Amino acid sequence: MNTKLLTLLVIIGLGSFSTLYAQKSFSGGTGGSWSLATNWTPSGVPAATDDVTIPNNKNVTVDIAAVCKSFTISGGNNSNAITIGDKSLTVTGAVTINAPTTGATKTKTISISTGSLCFNCNSKHYLTDSTFFHYNNFYRNNHSDW
Repeated sequence: MNTKLLTLLVIIGLGSFSTLYAQKSFSGGTGGSWSLATNWTPSGVPAATDDVTIPNNKNVTVDIAAVCKSFTISGGNNSNAITIGDKSLTVTGAVTINAPTTGATKTKTISISTGSLCFNCNSKHYLTDSTFFHYNNFYRNNHSDW
């Protein structure tokens, strides 16, 4: 097989592999809005195929109908606040909220006003100690049960 053709096939294969496992981390460099592409690493608002991580000490305002494949709030010695006002966050896979560092008096908070947090109940969901939810519209499997 031609070496150039083999190289091209490997590059295409690696490119396809990386898009299957897309990850977005919130950097919050230009404020706390989910909708700003520059707030994410790599740049771009998360899509339904992206695994989203909110690092320790980052606060996010969900200001669009946001979607992602999985959603993780990192642990650590600082607080995180995820605010969902009148918009929604839909996660098709796992939601993991890690506790603050042992001994820290910080919290990992998701606050929902008139919007909603919806995630797929066929996946594993983890809530750890020191996680606090404010909720009016929390949906699991399209039911408003907690």
